[in-house]
Amino acid sequence: ADAAVLSIDVPRLARVGDDITVKVNVVATQAGRAIVERRRDGTEVGTQTVNLVAGTNVVTFLDNAGATPAAVLRYQAIVTRADDAQPQNDAAFAAVRRTW
Repeated sequence: ADAAVLSIDVPRLARVGDDITVKVNVVATQAGRAIVERRRDGTEVGTQTVNLVAGTNVVTFLDNAGATPAAVLRYQAIVTRADDAQPQNDAAFAAVRRTW
């Protein structure tokens, strides 16, 4: 069985203080339980245990853009599954530019 992070959907731009919806697109070859971890700028900021279905799954997280303007928020998502056959496809990255 394999679970892979296909992509992370984030807005291109966020204003200081905005809520940001982070959608992690995970594909699984078989149904089963997995953990999806989200990191921002290298620090873990959320995890969800999910029951994946075979095919594409969307795991949604909510984050806040914070208070510092003119910065870039760098997100990483990692899916972990006990019977994962290809761990090299378990992560993806995305970035959001933060403005005033």
